[in-house]
Amino acid sequence: MKGKTRISVLASIVLAILFISACSPTGGKSSRMGNTNSNISNGGMSVMRDGWLYFMNYSDKNALYRIKPDGTGETKVSDDMAYYLNSYGDWLYYCNGSDNNKIFKMKPDGSEKAMVNDNIAQNIIVAEDWIYYINHTDGNNTEEYRRIFKVKIDGTGRQKVNSEDTYAFNIDGDWIYFADNADQKLYKIKSDGTGQVKVADAIVAFFSIHEDNIYYVDASEGKNSIWRMKLDGTGGEMLTDEKVSAFNSSGDWIYYGNTLTEVMGLELKKMKLDGSEKTVMNEDDPVTINVHDDLLLYLCFDFTSFSITQTIMKTDGSGRKDYAYIQEPQGQNVVRYPMNEKVQAGPLTVIVTSAYSTNILKNEEPGFEATVYDMVSDGAYLYVNIEIWNEGNEDIDLYHRTGIIPEIDEMGLTIFWAPVAEISRDAGIVSHLKLGDYQEHMIIKAGTDIRVQAYCEINQPAYPVHLGLFDGESTEPLAAIEVLPGAEHYVTSWSQSFEMMESRFPGYEITQLGGVGYKMDDDIEETIYYGFEVKKPGEAKVEHYLVKRDTGVIYVGAYDEKMPDYPAVPIKPLD
Repeated sequence: MKGKTRISVLASIVLAILFISACSPTGGKSSRMGNTNSNISNGGMSVMRDGWLYFMNYSDKNALYRIKPDGTGETKVSDDMAYYLNSYGDWLYYCNGSDNNKIFKMKPDGSEKAMVNDNIAQNIIVAEDWIYYINHTDGNNTEEYRRIFKVKIDGTGRQKVNSEDTYAFNIDGDWIYFADNADQKLYKIKSDGTGQVKVADAIVAFFSIHEDNIYYVDASEGKNSIWRMKLDGTGGEMLTDEKVSAFNSSGDWIYYGNTLTEVMGLELKKMKLDGSEKTVMNEDDPVTINVHDDLLLYLCFDFTSFSITQTIMKTDGSGRKDYAYIQEPQGQNVVRYPMNEKVQAGPLTVIVTSAYSTNILKNEEPGFEATVYDMVSDGAYLYVNIEIWNEGNEDIDLYHRTGIIPEIDEMGLTIFWAPVAEISRDAGIVSHLKLGDYQEHMIIKAGTDIRVQAYCEINQPAYPVHLGLFDGESTEPLAAIEVLPGAEHYVTSWSQSFEMMESRFPGYEITQLGGVGYKMDDDIEETIYYGFEVKKPGEAKVEHYLVKRDTGVIYVGAYDEKMPDYPAVPIKPLD
């Protein structure tokens, strides 16, 4: 969403995991790609160049460092949080987490830093003088948000590549392979935006192209096992039935984190590309892995101590070097206030007057008013109405002055910086604006007051949450205000409907179809129904069911010749 960033102990881990070979890049102009597909799929925390490993140093606020493979010559290159690292030509290209995830470049010695493109980017890959990335700039722009774009390495010639909601992609020659958010299946499209085709029907959580195969995590039924298939989608085979946390395919091996079944935690393992010779390397807990020939760099997270350990070592276990980052408790001593009470935070006085929570947003794009285009989240969209007085002598930018804190009593404070929009004095409690109206920066003049609405998307809402008040620089709250929505409105999400069908038809083969816009007799207006195909075990007969988004009621479905575009429409509630 526009203007939303997140600060937390897991900030970089999240971007590396949620956002899941060609020749090894050397940094010369001859390199076709600036990093391997597997490394970029694992967040691109590191890249090799001219005999140096450039990496995000978790023990120094994620600053960019470099080190020789033998562990010598360690040097800080830049204070920037540089991930999705690419080495190409004379430059390092990267996503700058220190500047709202925009695309930057710098010389390998840290000099001549410059912004290449101001889009909020993810999954950037440099190939053949182009930078490819997923655009996360404006959640209200449905034509561009989470679509693949490319821009020349000098920042010119920005072009849109695909039209699908994308969460990951790899590059192989002239083809871009991408995972579609809508159905979690793989597609490929040429780099010029033509020739798009579906590759396979496998449900993919994470994938990596290596040599002539696609290695992927099968997300069906929560298995998270590693599979591989050919580039044309044929020949699918399971390599291990272990439940993996992360993997990286490189050389002749796949390195992966195996989820232990009898005890909590993970272990670092490796196996051959065909799934043979499975070997436990150590008892670390890897959640993301980079590989450079015989050098590994991976992250482990300890949920009991809220600590991150970053490890660099040879693939034989030698030359190990650990970088530990321990999250200090934040916000434990911050004073907390109830809603509708004046709170002082430096020169600002703040009152939270009301809040509204929902998991559905009406699409405002002209020509797409049908409910089928509404945005439904598995979490919640939270809107907080705030009155702010600037009692100081200088104008103040509200940037990073307010942030939503989902849980203030745990170590490792999580902050969702809240963009704001000005609202009228009489705005109601459930009033919210178009997403494009919310801005990170808003100036409140000295001696004046303003009424704003802060917006935030929360993954797992548990109210009350807190509105943290900050000084604009530090992530330590000056004060916190309890936020409890006075009104809430929720519908059944896409993933929730699948879980309901699994519960209702245990052991059945269930395939989720698209949404059906339909108006039954008891509907006030057209409502979305999530479509499903269901088969009994061992039978070929297909039955259709639909889950009503607004109520979660399961309906029996049947074909309606008046609506030939749909395989089935709702007929009656399932008994």
